[in-house]
Amino acid sequence: MLKEDARLTMPPSPRWLFGRDAVGRYFAADLFQPTARKRLHVPTRANRQPAFAVFLEGADGAPPEPFALEVLRIENGLIAELDYFLQPELLERFAVSPPA
Repeated sequence: MLKEDARLTMPPSPRWLFGRDAVGRYFAADLFQPTARKRLHVPTRANRQPAFAVFLEGADGAPPEPFALEVLRIENGLIAELDYFLQPELLERFAVSPPA
């Protein structure tokens, strides 16, 4: 699903990753660990691009918590860029509700 030269950014952090392998390693090391909280994605759009409002699964039955906005740039059917805005307050602007 990722282009060979895919790019991942995480504003406002200056961190960025370049290349399918680097992005894959990041997801494997951080997001997909057994102890990581489950991320719930709600489709939306941002700047005419596909995007997801990302929520973290609530602990002990608590409602999901806003976490980030993930904006994708698709090129030839593959993900060329992932801009992962770690600013939960952005989700209010997209009028999305967390999954039940």
